[in-house]
Amino acid sequence: MKIVEVVSPLEVGESFVQVWSRKGGQMVRRYRCTAGPRKGRIVSNPLTCTAPKRFSGIMSIKRAKARKGSALKVARARTKRATFSRRISRLNRMAGATVRGRKSSPSFGRKSSFGRKSSFGRKSW
Repeated sequence: MKIVEVVSPLEVGESFVQVWSRKGGQMVRRYRCTAGPRKGRIVSNPLTCTAPKRFSGIMSIKRAKARKGSALKVARARTKRATFSRRISRLNRMAGATVRGRKSSPSFGRKSSFGRKSSFGRKSW
């Protein structure tokens, strides 16, 4: 038995992260799924992250990509170049620095080398 079966995912709080998104000409709060069948997808309701996928929806998206794949790529590239989308991505980067456990400012100085051997110095043969 999983804890999600007993307690709702909202109470657990580990299956999503809040992000900014756009809806029309407005900025709205949405949720990026971090677990479940929709991991990595941005949804409007966090309960959607753990809901089962609809097979008909999966097939319709595949058909649309097969028909209009290149046109969708061009439209997506144009949207990403827009000022509004750049502002939202900057907000999400700033929020992600604190939400996901990273430091908000870059660390300066020497980086540690975990598990890597130094390439200079004495040879060990």
